[in-house]
Amino acid sequence: MTSDYPIPPYSSLSPGYSQLEDYYDVEFYFIDLEVSDTTTFIKGSATIKAKRKAEKLDRFVLELQNVYSVDSIRFQGNWIWDFTHISGLLSVHVPEVHQTDNLFTIQVFYHGQSTRTGFFAGISNAVSTSYNTRVTYTLSEPFQSSHWFPSKQNLYDKADSAWIFLTVDSTLTPGSNGVLTNISLLPRGKRRFEWKTRYPIAYYLLSFSVAKYKDYSFYVRLGSDSMLVQNYIYDHPDILVNEKENIDKTAELLVLFSDKFGQYPYTREKYGHCMAPIGGGMENQTMTTLNIFKFGLVAHELAHQWFGNYVTCATWQDIWVNEGFATYCEYIALENLVSEDEARSFLKQVFARATNNPEGSVFLTEDESKVEWRIFNGELSYNKGAAILHMLRYELNNDELFFRILTKYITEFSDSIATGQDFIHIAEQETGLDLDWFLNQWYYGNGFPVFTGTWRQEYDNLIIETEQVGSSSLTPFFRTHLEYKILLTPLAYYVHYYFLRLILV
Repeated sequence: MTSDYPIPPYSSLSPGYSQLEDYYDVEFYFIDLEVSDTTTFIKGSATIKAKRKAEKLDRFVLELQNVYSVDSIRFQGNWIWDFTHISGLLSVHVPEVHQTDNLFTIQVFYHGQSTRTGFFAGISNAVSTSYNTRVTYTLSEPFQSSHWFPSKQNLYDKADSAWIFLTVDSTLTPGSNGVLTNISLLPRGKRRFEWKTRYPIAYYLLSFSVAKYKDYSFYVRLGSDSMLVQNYIYDHPDILVNEKENIDKTAELLVLFSDKFGQYPYTREKYGHCMAPIGGGMENQTMTTLNIFKFGLVAHELAHQWFGNYVTCATWQDIWVNEGFATYCEYIALENLVSEDEARSFLKQVFARATNNPEGSVFLTEDESKVEWRIFNGELSYNKGAAILHMLRYELNNDELFFRILTKYITEFSDSIATGQDFIHIAEQETGLDLDWFLNQWYYGNGFPVFTGTWRQEYDNLIIETEQVGSSSLTPFFRTHLEYKILLTPLAYYVHYYFLRLILV
């Protein structure tokens, strides 16, 4: 998708990004790979269709890690041999005859095996010990798409559409984004699964997962339409015994979130899950990867389809609009589909975890926005981020208005990107309030307020003395409403009902 921002900010880009990538916009990815459930070795090609932005394009640059060997390249249908592949950047010389083409296509043939391990590996191979199933899966957020396909890792540049074709042995089933349009039978017992998505998609949300899956799918009615909920689960006899109830709750969550935030954004395709032995889940567009169907995890990753996928953070400094919102949606799911007690218990845990970090800010510095574990800090990006949304809801004291703000935000920035400042601006438009103070202390500020207080009763006067200090000296004071709960004994109630006065000091 063509960006409205000519120069991306530093914090929207991967550490290996080249400024030469600013000279074009990606319109389409076509990733065509042979994959397996036993290894991270991949072989195939990636085709990128792009639109020229510079006056002239003489070098075309993509990010691809050097563990992969580039076998050959076609540019505008012609073989190109003038290219370099150094330090994770693939740089292709564009023939002079094509340097002013408005639209162009490049196809990169490559092969290799990732050597990375850990959560942010890009592509991983692991075994589910609970179900004795081996899986190869991708996780590209925030900077790891180049660890499995040539890409432009820029949040500002969403592709308009993508195809992901996956060739596997006949015993395997690969899941990916969008709709499974065809399964082609190939020589040597191979099958090619052809997945296509026609919605705008950020680079880090392209994905695949391959294993010995079985398909447990059903339909959910959203408004007047029915939509496929497609779940690729391990081919194990205990799976549905253990997981079916929570898988089925996906339908209720889809209906709830569509009611609260506007229709599920990808109704023409699907929503689904691929199981993988991942630590938690990853909200790949239309096809979440997760390890288990816990209610909160399913709700969180589904909420990302609105908050993170449909509207994506404009910079990694603004990860709040992805992770803080999705975490708060776990609370919304509990209060609407489970019970108030469960919702309150969850919220207490959110605030407890958020206050584990007395110096932290939800908004990241530019340097912090390059560090994966700081971006996805559970205390700050997730829990304090969710707490901020609850604080806004508390300050507004109007649920209809609060959810109208969320819906307007989704509508305003659909298929695009947004910052925390953008969200607060929508809140100001809908409320008529100046919320700069709220943003400055809760979002850009550090820490949280700490209250201490005493009380005493003098005849018909109740005197409460309260003091506030900031947990961080960087934000010494927080403007906020504060509720007091006053319990009266029956005798005191009858004696002082007409006379008790509250005095705050």
